[in-house]
Amino acid sequence: MTIMSAGSRPRMILLLAVLGVAAVAVALATPASLLVGTPLATGTTLDNINQHVQANKNQDGSVDPWQIQVGAQGATDVRVLRLELGAGGHSGWHSHPGLVIGTVKSGSVDVYDANCGKRTVTVGGVFIENDRVHGLITTPGSGAAELWLTFITKHNAPRRIDEAAPACAWTTPIP
Repeated sequence: MTIMSAGSRPRMILLLAVLGVAAVAVALATPASLLVGTPLATGTTLDNINQHVQANKNQDGSVDPWQIQVGAQGATDVRVLRLELGAGGHSGWHSHPGLVIGTVKSGSVDVYDANCGKRTVTVGGVFIENDRVHGLITTPGSGAAELWLTFITKHNAPRRIDEAAPACAWTTPIP
């Protein structure tokens, strides 16, 4: 008794291969734990962003050069999010299709890059996230953390992309 014809066998092998890759991709994604996000504001500009600001003088008249340059081509979304990360909570490994500027309002977080390098950020500290794989976790012993995040992304792009853990993830507390 023939279960499948010789012509359908390659299609079946291809289907199994695709399903296997999809299952591995789902298994490798690292979702967040003990994380609650509250959207505070969302806006969109249809115009390009091309701003360059340079400030050379402080209010007291002393000279202390500082500058910032921000550029985006095409429609851009700006979102502000309040993030609560419970004690022992983590973001999972992820990336962003744009720029994220984060500030720690309370608590402390350890931010890991794709090479598992760690940076601890405490109250008033700022961290930057982008399209490279990264993850963050509350600093052990610090309790919960509150973060305020500003996302700047292409219009209608997701805020976050779940990613597979880097090979060095076993050296971090982020699964």
